[in-house]
Amino acid sequence: MAWNRIACDVLTDYSAIPSGRREALRLLFQDPEFRTKTFNWEHVSKVSLSFFRKTYDRFARLPWYSKLVADIRKGSPEFAERWSLHEVADKNGLQIEIHRSEMGRLQFEMITFNQINDQEHLMSCIYAPVPGTGTLEKMLEASGAGPVPSASWLNPDRC
Repeated sequence: MAWNRIACDVLTDYSAIPSGRREALRLLFQDPEFRTKTFNWEHVSKVSLSFFRKTYDRFARLPWYSKLVADIRKGSPEFAERWSLHEVADKNGLQIEIHRSEMGRLQFEMITFNQINDQEHLMSCIYAPVPGTGTLEKMLEASGAGPVPSASWLNPDRC
């Protein structure tokens, strides 16, 4: 798993979590702090689990997948109950709202990529600040990076 400093500032300090326990699904269902700071936890957890369920059947033969499910089921009655429903869904357009005391409410669109470098069991998730919510500005200010740079060079009329 890879992450950057801003992910630690906004989501959780991944370096403080043992390497075999950093899965997003585990954080959603077993980390009380992560749950508390996620405004729309109910929606995010439901869609994330349904997305994982969609891919699970293809990879259930891999010991890592079945062990992860067994571990989370043991530690989360909500996960165990929802897992038994067998709901499947895509995660496209999922928005997550995080509260950080020093930054306030932050809104991200979760963009998920599957099959990385021909490894179909790998995925990557990018948290993109939702435009117009002030999320990017708050993160830049908190990081000391200053104001949002002008994006006028992106204007297609200037070609």
